[in-house]
Amino acid sequence: MKNLPQLDTPLSFELKLENEEEQPAEDFNAIVLGAVDSALSMLGESSKQAVFNYMEKKCNLSRELIPSRISDFAGALDKVFGKAALVLEVRIMHELHEKATAFKYYPGTEGLSLAGYVEGLRDFL
Repeated sequence: MKNLPQLDTPLSFELKLENEEEQPAEDFNAIVLGAVDSALSMLGESSKQAVFNYMEKKCNLSRELIPSRISDFAGALDKVFGKAALVLEVRIMHELHEKATAFKYYPGTEGLSLAGYVEGLRDFL
């Protein structure tokens, strides 16, 4: 058997699949806002805009602040839609799960909540 020459520096290499695309990680705020937009779109475009206008004027909560004030957003949804807000919250969580499929959320004794889910996702990402 032939002896191989000794190298002074260790070998390193990177394996990249041909169809693998390099994409920058999506910004957390953009992911949350995209999920909110998608869920509220179930109501129609004009209704979605009406919800955003209400949030900004009555709750002092602009669209851009929703990711950082998710509890306030969930509370405002509850004021506007009552128990039907749960449908929108679950839809938002579904949309978020589509973007971060590896994230698993296990609610504690407080139960399932949009705020808990988003905070857990923020910690995960």
